[in-house]
Amino acid sequence: MTEDSAGDANVADLDVDADEFILRALDRHDVNGSKQVKWQAMAPAQTESISSVMRLRLLGPDAAKAEGIRIKGPKFVGFGRALASTYLRAAQSIEDSREEFHGHADLDHGFRRPPTGEPLLPGEPADPSDEYQVAVFHYRGIANALCYFEDATPAPTWAGADLAAACAKEGCADPCPHP
Repeated sequence: MTEDSAGDANVADLDVDADEFILRALDRHDVNGSKQVKWQAMAPAQTESISSVMRLRLLGPDAAKAEGIRIKGPKFVGFGRALASTYLRAAQSIEDSREEFHGHADLDHGFRRPPTGEPLLPGEPADPSDEYQVAVFHYRGIANALCYFEDATPAPTWAGADLAAACAKEGCADPCPHP
């Protein structure tokens, strides 16, 4: 099979389905003490509009962890996970970008991350004219919708909770079995 025909066999995988799980690799700085994903974990690099994510359906838990460790290094602690439809409530699109690696996708926020602005006081509303604060509100909305799946073990295979199982934020039984 040629490289071109091998790629053609996977054309059906290019579309990101609304009901597939999308992962964001996290390091210890991306999660707070309450095991909630911080907004900074979802923000792209300064002046960029795209955050890198992974498609669980194409990678599986072990390959996803291997990529997470490759991306985050020894600080890797797990994943933020949500359905594609959850991400798309705020983001513009999720596009397969397997040229990075099989299972990689680009989460396009629809705007470039602005330079750092002045931090808001707790409970202070964002001024709609302040691009930075509006961006933080956007990233925080996505981060707050993620379920944190922890696996800080040094093992090369996934040892955390079942990444393919549902959770409370996505129809799981109450109480959610995920930390």
